[in-house]
Amino acid sequence: MAKVLYIVWYEVDPSVEKEWDAWMSSVHVPEVVKLGNFVTARRYLVKEGSTARFATMYEAPDQATLQKYLDGPSQAVREDYSKRFGAKTRITRTFLEETFATG
Repeated sequence: MAKVLYIVWYEVDPSVEKEWDAWMSSVHVPEVVKLGNFVTARRYLVKEGSTARFATMYEAPDQATLQKYLDGPSQAVREDYSKRFGAKTRITRTFLEETFATG
C-alpha cells in the first residue's frame, strides 16, 4: 500500500497569525493525529513558491485510511476550525500518493 500525504495550505491574516500558530501546534494538529487516521504530521513555514504562508502535512498509511478520516471526523474538525479562524484564513487541500521512495 502506498503512503498518502494530506497537505493543508494556509493563508493567515496577520492579525490572528500568532494565536492561530499557537493553537495549530498545541491543539489542532495533535488532536487530528490522535484520531488515529494519520501516522504523523508536520507543520511548515512556506518560504517560496506559494501564496500560502503555512502548510501542514499529515501522513496516512494508505488511501483507505485517509478516506476514513475524510468520511468521518474531518467534518467536525473543519467546523471547529471554521468557527475559530475561518474568516481569517484561506485553505487549500491537496493529496499526494507515494509512487517511489528511496531508503
